Amino acid sequence: MELYDVLAKRYHMQDVSEVETKSELEVSTVRRVVLETGIAVTASFFLEIFAKIIFTYIALFFLDAFNLRDNVLGYSIINHIYGTAVSYLPKLLAFGILYRRLRPLYKLNAKYQTKLYILPILFFALFTFGMWGTNVTDLVNSFLQLFFGAGEVPDIMQAAAPSDFSDGIVTLISSAIAAPIMEELIYRRLLMTPLRAVGDVPAVVISALIFGLMHGNFDQFCYSFFGGIIFGLTAIRYGSIKYSILLHALHNLIVTMLVYSNVLAAGGAAWEFFSGFVIKLGEFTVLMSRYGGPLIVVLLILTGVARLDRVEGDDKYKKLMTVFCPALIVGMALELASFA
Repeated sequence: MELYDVLAKRYHMQDVSEVETKSELEVSTVRRVVLETGIAVTASFFLEIFAKIIFTYIALFFLDAFNLRDNVLGYSIINHIYGTAVSYLPKLLAFGILYRRLRPLYKLNAKYQTKLYILPILFFALFTFGMWGTNVTDLVNSFLQLFFGAGEVPDIMQAAAPSDFSDGIVTLISSAIAAPIMEELIYRRLLMTPLRAVGDVPAVVISALIFGLMHGNFDQFCYSFFGGIIFGLTAIRYGSIKYSILLHALHNLIVTMLVYSNVLAAGGAAWEFFSGFVIKLGEFTVLMSRYGGPLIVVLLILTGVARLDRVEGDDKYKKLMTVFCPALIVGMALELASFA
């Protein structure tokens, strides 16, 4: 019982009904939030393993029952449904429980007033940060190749390239519609919101880090992490995930159209006009983001959109140190281990 008493005291959750600001939160309460976040991340990892087993049998059943193994469109639809179920349902369950358990703390989160004209700046910042993330990936891979003889990091998007136009459309729908909605709900609403008890900046960074790790490969990790920072910043500043969903959807639409243009540009006249417009927009965005990156960062600073609420109080540094909770580190280490 002595160990139990020590742990209960260390992680007790104070009564927040009369707490008016985050600075009044006790260190033990903030520590409890991070602990439960770590447990949720770890639980989602094991739930995903279980989901892969269950949904593999379900997917195989439908493929065989409807003779879809040799049907490109049918196989593509089943494959994307399988991927969506395996990737998102475990996290919805684990992070949904976390979100519900810590609901009383949400009244303490700061509410910001951010103008809509900031969205274009965040849009270009998203691509700029993504490019920086890709540069980091290339740099690390070059270092590993040079000093440790590691192989080249495989290009995940090319490896998953659609085989024809119908397969490409299914991929586009999954990437530009399903993924943004589910990922913003999971990582920016269910995961990031509770973490704001530690402070808005740590919440954005930690949720972005977990978002990057849960892609399950090094090729996508860095640019997903950098992009997740912009998505988190957008969701917090506007007090809603609808704008982060919009940015996420536009980003995925443009990237998917650019990478798979040889397949996706082969539709009718109306589709060719649409795809051509998106590709031109993408090329312009990439150009602006590559050469205007420093200016975009300056605009983020000057407009104040990068300023977020900090946790204050006598114990603010102790509260920040709670992010090194062993449970959270274990959860992220498990996700990192899946890169192998």
